Amino acid sequence: MNVSALIGEKMRAKPENYLKTVSVLFDDLPGYDPAAAEELCSLLDAHGYQVSKLSLEELCSRYNNAFTLGGILVIPHASSLPLEAAPKLKAYCEEGGKMLVLGGPLFHDGVTRKDGRWTADPEQGDSLTDFRIEGFYPSCKIFPAREKLEFEHYLRPEVPVTFIAPCPRSSGAGFSGDKENRYLPLETVAGERSSAAFIMLSATRYRGMDNGGILPGSVCGEVFGSVAAGIGIQEQRLLKIPGADRLLLDVMERLSRGIFLFEGGSEKFVFRKGESLVFGARVLNGTPFFRKLQVRFTIRSHSGTVIRKELPVFATEQNMTDVRFTWTPPEEEAYQVMVELPQQGDSIVHELLPIRQESEKSGDFVRVKGRGFILHGKPWDPVAANYWPLYFPTLERNVYFRGWLDRSTYDPGAVESDLKDMSERGINLLLTRMEINLPERIMPQLQHFLELCGRYGMKLILAPVNWTNPLFYNSENFEHLIRPWQLEKNTALLGYDIAWEFGHRPLNVAYRHYWNREWKAWIEEQYGSVAAAEADWGVPAERDDDGNLANPLDRYVTFLPAAPEEVEKLQIGRVQTAAYRRFADDMLSQIFARVTADIRRLDPNHLISFRQGRLTRDHDISHSAAIYKYLDFLLPEGYHIEKESGGKAILGFEELYMHFLSGGKPSLWVEFGKSLCGTFFSKRKPRWDNKNCRPYPEDVQYANDYMDFICDALVDAHVTCFAPWMWSGGRRMNEQSDYGLMGPDGLLRENGKIFFRHVARMPNPLPETGRTQVFLVDCDVHTEAHYHIIFHEGREAFEKYGDTLLIRTAATGMKSSEVPAVAVGNVPYNGHNPHKYLNAFFHCVRIDGKEYVSGDTLEAAEGAPMFFEVAVSNLQEVRWLRGDIGLWRSDDVWIPLETDVERYGDSVFRFTLNPAEFGKPLLLRMKSRSGILFGRTFCIQFRTR
Repeated sequence: MNVSALIGEKMRAKPENYLKTVSVLFDDLPGYDPAAAEELCSLLDAHGYQVSKLSLEELCSRYNNAFTLGGILVIPHASSLPLEAAPKLKAYCEEGGKMLVLGGPLFHDGVTRKDGRWTADPEQGDSLTDFRIEGFYPSCKIFPAREKLEFEHYLRPEVPVTFIAPCPRSSGAGFSGDKENRYLPLETVAGERSSAAFIMLSATRYRGMDNGGILPGSVCGEVFGSVAAGIGIQEQRLLKIPGADRLLLDVMERLSRGIFLFEGGSEKFVFRKGESLVFGARVLNGTPFFRKLQVRFTIRSHSGTVIRKELPVFATEQNMTDVRFTWTPPEEEAYQVMVELPQQGDSIVHELLPIRQESEKSGDFVRVKGRGFILHGKPWDPVAANYWPLYFPTLERNVYFRGWLDRSTYDPGAVESDLKDMSERGINLLLTRMEINLPERIMPQLQHFLELCGRYGMKLILAPVNWTNPLFYNSENFEHLIRPWQLEKNTALLGYDIAWEFGHRPLNVAYRHYWNREWKAWIEEQYGSVAAAEADWGVPAERDDDGNLANPLDRYVTFLPAAPEEVEKLQIGRVQTAAYRRFADDMLSQIFARVTADIRRLDPNHLISFRQGRLTRDHDISHSAAIYKYLDFLLPEGYHIEKESGGKAILGFEELYMHFLSGGKPSLWVEFGKSLCGTFFSKRKPRWDNKNCRPYPEDVQYANDYMDFICDALVDAHVTCFAPWMWSGGRRMNEQSDYGLMGPDGLLRENGKIFFRHVARMPNPLPETGRTQVFLVDCDVHTEAHYHIIFHEGREAFEKYGDTLLIRTAATGMKSSEVPAVAVGNVPYNGHNPHKYLNAFFHCVRIDGKEYVSGDTLEAAEGAPMFFEVAVSNLQEVRWLRGDIGLWRSDDVWIPLETDVERYGDSVFRFTLNPAEFGKPLLLRMKSRSGILFGRTFCIQFRTR
């Protein structure tokens, strides 16, 4: 009897019989074992399943396969499934069909039909660009498990078994209403995340399907949710393993029932006293029949069951149905939340925690002291990791960039397992990022994550970059992020990473033209005119195609390496590029001053830095002392450090250079490493051993060797801390990379072992004495500025003298009364160009207590004097002497400093002025007693009320 006739007969007798109908793919495919498939069919037949054999032609030619193929489709030897079957299989899953995949990965052998014969080409196995089934395809969502002899539930092999396992996904904990998957591991290995058998539920949607062939006269407007199971052992071997028959039959029983919890628990995993919480469950009914079910909720505290509630659910066929209720925890204590489908034997369990990681005491927060950190008055030595959960890297791009803290992707149990593992290895500092812009989708999960960090003695550096990016910062936006959730009180939070890889972004080729108007205004302020600037530079100002002023970096600095003679030719633009870099420092230091001051106003307890990114030739602002001034610690990356070409010396010198520029602030090198499978962003382009579902061994060895090299270099460079990119392994879909220290199986990789071997040598502080070999730096001598110093003269000096180098500039130790007449670019100072060694910025101007920015208009009452407070920053090394440096006003008043101002220090000038009597805009600028005007000009307009 054919499949359709069999199904029709069963449906006429009793509709539920349909759930026990099974189609087994049976065809003459490469590697397919008919005898093993027959054994499988016999086992199912003996346990009440109505089994039909299905040819590939039937699979590919039928209409409405989700119903005409019966309740379950079994695919033996799934790796040999031909690529041409992909569209039908995709439709089958989305239309509500339930499948069991044996062996695999799907389509792995790249089987195609050629001249009437099947041929295999494993290199083509991942060629289906628009086909995705979580846990099954493509092969980067799967990993080969190591040989195992001991399993936790069913299998009792007599010899070690190899199998493939899916990269983990969410367990379904929590009630968010928009999770993408639920992963149910069925046969696991102790101490690992490997699962030889599993069920993957997916939130697929299909609209407009006609199912009248099963239920005459009815239609289905939408199918929401799909069910697929996998056993990662080829069927030829599977039934020879003791216990495999029980495993197979249990999987089939779950599939035939077709009812699952898709998610369940509380909407939030944390609560405050008196807070009412929503609890709920989403039930996936994968059958074509309505089902009346009971969902049981049990909430327990340490003293026993607090609440037990059963709610009826009328589950719509082939769809998801929700049920919910509200409850207020009576005590501030931890609770266990369990959601069950008692008739189906399905349950989800998670923890519910009170928020406790908060304090009003400043001593409960990490602080900077010298090149290190202190907590509760004692040294606190960080051991860090860039943390994303182990289940996260191989998610699809659209899901990945929701962020792992989003309510649809956060899995509390999996996250806690990760933190427990990291804590046992000595990790006490995590760095991570928030992605999307809706706090209500993220912050409850962040609060729970911070509670877990506190539980395991960890601190967090958080990158809420969409709220804190200095170029687009909005104070109300940041306040809306932190205040409702009292983030400023959270003691597990160490600080903010306010901009992601910002060092090479604001002035790169894609963005720097946006600053052309500001560049023109700066030239006119500092030189008086463009013509005067050109005379100072010795070359014409750069202009765009429309004749407008443009940046000089495009012409005089190469992004990619160039021949020495070509670089030398570009030095004719040295003075102009030096001026542009001073402009960039001035502009960005003003931005950072404003943003960091506001963040500290709203949250005075947490530290501030930004992730610098790799060092580049043409546009890097990471090594700007004018920006370092406003940071508490540094977050450099190391992607520009190569093992060859003096990489260790380059890193060593760069660390000393940052130590000098920042005034000795802590440096946490937070990204470096080599991808195990290449990446779009490196010289080693993406490649993947599809045949073995893994990176190529030589690429893994290359990454391991590099990890050994750079960790050794970082320890020897006396950095404060270092963290490779990244903790969690798995092939990241958007950039085709895998940097992970931890494999998706939950086992530490070799690169991770290398990392911890070097971490054991930390801390290795920079010696306080013995640095006597003076090395003078001057960024104005070359168009490549910091990059040239670090990669050339600095590297050579470090190779010769190591960490005995003492970095200085010509201005180190200089007093303002001693400055020579030198302008930016090492040209003579003429009174109408920016001074090289004197620079300033008015970071705050208050008039009668209200803050103003340059260009504002002030309304003044006639005859009423106003009180001015003008805060100014010293942006250079030269010490300003009292009586020698002062504030110049455009009414030709000069107010001298009352105290000296050290390198990168601040001072405040106070005076009273009657704006109504002044009668013109007020200009403020810094001026030396000898007549040198320097820094930016502050302008305030007056209007009489």
